[in-house]
Amino acid sequence: MIGNMNLLYIGTWSVSDPLSRSTILPHLEVLQRKFNFTKIVYCSLERSLSTNSILQQDPGMFHLPYFTKNQFGMVENMTTYIKYFGHLRKAIDKHRIDAIICRGVIAGCLGYKLWKKTKIDFFVESFEPHAQYMLEAGSWSVWNPKFIIQKYFENKQKKHALGLMPVSENYKKKLLSEGIEKKRIQVLPCTVDTGVFKPCQNSMQIRERFGFSKDQIIGIYVGKFGDIYLDKESFYIFKKSFQYFGADFRLIILSPQDGQSIKERVHAHKLDPSKVKISFVDTVGLRNFLTIADFAYCTVRPGKSRLFCCPVKNGEYWAMGLPVVITQGIGDDSELIDKLNAGVVLHNFEETHLINCFDKLKNILKEPNHKIRIRELAKKYRSREYIQRVYSHFFAFQHLTLQPTCTNK
Repeated sequence: MIGNMNLLYIGTWSVSDPLSRSTILPHLEVLQRKFNFTKIVYCSLERSLSTNSILQQDPGMFHLPYFTKNQFGMVENMTTYIKYFGHLRKAIDKHRIDAIICRGVIAGCLGYKLWKKTKIDFFVESFEPHAQYMLEAGSWSVWNPKFIIQKYFENKQKKHALGLMPVSENYKKKLLSEGIEKKRIQVLPCTVDTGVFKPCQNSMQIRERFGFSKDQIIGIYVGKFGDIYLDKESFYIFKKSFQYFGADFRLIILSPQDGQSIKERVHAHKLDPSKVKISFVDTVGLRNFLTIADFAYCTVRPGKSRLFCCPVKNGEYWAMGLPVVITQGIGDDSELIDKLNAGVVLHNFEETHLINCFDKLKNILKEPNHKIRIRELAKKYRSREYIQRVYSHFFAFQHLTLQPTCTNK
């Protein structure tokens, strides 16, 4: 489909980060396997010198990591990104890049700056209002330089990116209402490999291996606490789950955050630590834990802009056939879960409302084929086929002007 073209793919996470594994590597695989790029150069931001590339070896695929230290101050972070920009600029010259794909709006800031210098067309995947997310979460104020800078660059991406790939239909509608051309927008949700994430027949044996019995009801939470995710409220919901389901309820928390801090939260909310399993696992481990769970939690902090997000975890939950307990107004997912009876939507945290939600959840769990029914959501709304479909739209050249920058390669 594409000949004599070199692509630069920009990430701002480590190649070994769970987000890279679930959202970047599958996209690189599709770009490599389904499109005829002469060369694909993937740049990642690494904070450990021990990082090993986990990309499949291929003559046309290059991984160019940029190594930096763990830095948390604004000045230090800006210095890192300035140096990373220089790294990307050298990659463009060395590999004679024709097009740029940025994973997320942070990478999109770099893509815009590169476009301004080189006029090489850039595209932004997972295009979301990140500045607004952080504002609503209380992490940034409107006067915070981070908010001002991020907002500025998001507007530049809206104006100059050749393609924007929001993760929800809700944000596509918002972008269209702002006057952005329809042909420049394609929804690309956070997809899931339904061949990897699927219910296992031996779930009871896996339960026994992890120390759970077949009669126990298991709720599972995957992710972090704080910022755009609920913290104290999440543990309040967990506590009410224990009270509702009784002595046989068990909770699994899989989080990249420090395990000790999560144990302290468990203690502070007076949850029985013997009934809470805390861990952090790879894809195989995640699948095994999801296999033994009965339902899952997605407690993203509600807010006006949350309509525009797409939690990766929901696709994985659905693919495993798990009903989801989700907060209201989260991407397209809350509405889908409510409409298709694939879980329950929390509109508030009042006890009466939570009990009504748990009653509904219990009825779903009683359905003999609820896992099969819920799994269809992943196949329809989070399939890997989305990736090829969206890229085909942008790289078919039927209505876009992308051309090789060098014709004598």
